[in-house]
Amino acid sequence: MPVCAVATCKNQYKNSKYIVHSFPKNYTVKQKWVAACKRKDKITSKQPVVCSQHFLDEDYERGLQHELLPSRRKSYLKEDADPTLYLPLRDQITTDNSPREQRKLRRENKQLVKDILKIFSLCYIKSH
Repeated sequence: MPVCAVATCKNQYKNSKYIVHSFPKNYTVKQKWVAACKRKDKITSKQPVVCSQHFLDEDYERGLQHELLPSRRKSYLKEDADPTLYLPLRDQITTDNSPREQRKLRRENKQLVKDILKIFSLCYIKSH
């Protein structure tokens, strides 16, 4: 399930009122999108996306087919459009930990707590 690649955005394709746009094929525009995402980690997804929350209304072209055939999309993202809205500030740059990474951190924290409790219990036993 695609998640928006912008560092501080958690919008997902299925659970969102926003639509997602695949990264452009044009290398120059793609690099602008990567820079706008402001991630510490690399964007590793095979098909990274940015949600529509990060684009201006002017970044879209009207879909004339929609006016004639209601089943078509209302608008299309322009080829040179860059994400500009609701982007993280420089100090807000975060890594978006995957569920796997989150589980690993939880295991490490759990082990750390166990070690601390073990040391504490040994100190307590010695003092009494």
